[in-house]
Amino acid sequence: MSQLVAVKEYTEGNKEARERDILLAIKTGTTSVNGGLNIAQILNYDRTHEFPKWLILSTLPAFCTLQAFCDKVKELKTQLPYQLVWFFFLEISRAFQFLHDECDPPIAHLDLHDLNVLVGFDNSEYSGLPTIRIIDFDAAKLCSIHDVTRMIERDTAEFKLLVSDIASLAMDEAGSTGCDVLDNFQRECNQRQHDTLNSVLWDVGGTPAECVERLSDAEVQDINILVRSVVKPNLQHIRDAVRTKFKE
Repeated sequence: MSQLVAVKEYTEGNKEARERDILLAIKTGTTSVNGGLNIAQILNYDRTHEFPKWLILSTLPAFCTLQAFCDKVKELKTQLPYQLVWFFFLEISRAFQFLHDECDPPIAHLDLHDLNVLVGFDNSEYSGLPTIRIIDFDAAKLCSIHDVTRMIERDTAEFKLLVSDIASLAMDEAGSTGCDVLDNFQRECNQRQHDTLNSVLWDVGGTPAECVERLSDAEVQDINILVRSVVKPNLQHIRDAVRTKFKE
């Protein structure tokens, strides 16, 4: 599951809270509130002010921005696996589902782009699928009942644009690129008659868990090799493996 860290910035008197206090709050919220899930719940965010201040902390041992990741993919002259586009889409969907549906009142990010998404690993072995995090909530807004639809629609529009840009680096077996990849994904999921993930966000069939579970071990390994080659550029043998696996 993607990890979204958004902690309200707060002060003690005139002195800003120390970083370790905030980290402790994240640890407490993650273990006791969420039952150990890798999502740090937004802690005590101000329900009365429409422009909260958020402090974003990253604890990924290896990561880069989504923009840097896509730039590196181009530099390596590899083809982005379309399965990874699905994965990015699903993980960002989960983060927005948390912000829009689980938070009360809902929170709109309002500044989603490739510099505000991190790609990396949350374990020192850099194993499995990557972790995706949305960062920088400086423009975030608590949604009132009067503007919640408009704010969520803005997040949704930015989300669609972001994923379409990522998809332009991918190609499926039929040779389709860009938005065609997502169209194929939506059509396939709808044919399987999965439940809708989030009808408010984007009417795409299938839950994230169901779609990710469809990835084979080989596909997971391919994705892992590619992401590791970007976030751990000092691993020359990983870079060589990418060039071999994903030929231009």
